[in-house]
Amino acid sequence: MVGALETQHALSTQLIELTGETTADATTYGRAVHFGKGEDEGRSFTARGMYKDKLVKAVYDGREDWRITERRDAINKAGLEEEWPEPGVEPRYAEPRTREFEASVGTRILS
Repeated sequence: MVGALETQHALSTQLIELTGETTADATTYGRAVHFGKGEDEGRSFTARGMYKDKLVKAVYDGREDWRITERRDAINKAGLEEEWPEPGVEPRYAEPRTREFEASVGTRILS
């Protein structure tokens, strides 16, 4: 399925480990369901995986906040509903993406 799609992303469990006073590592699990349109109407493609993030705490707009500075995507399973790969497939990691603080997604760690 490569044609027109509508997508729903759902994030679930998030694990955060403080690695220093102003740094942390986060793992966020989720899935994306891509719904076919046109010729692919009624078919769906699902990807399950995780984000591995590096976070830093600093002052932004006058307040202390946490921001993502690097993100790695990992897909554990992906396929059409009738074409799931075998269980136990190792995740495939994408190359890390580094972002400027202003362009990053804000993430708060409540302590």
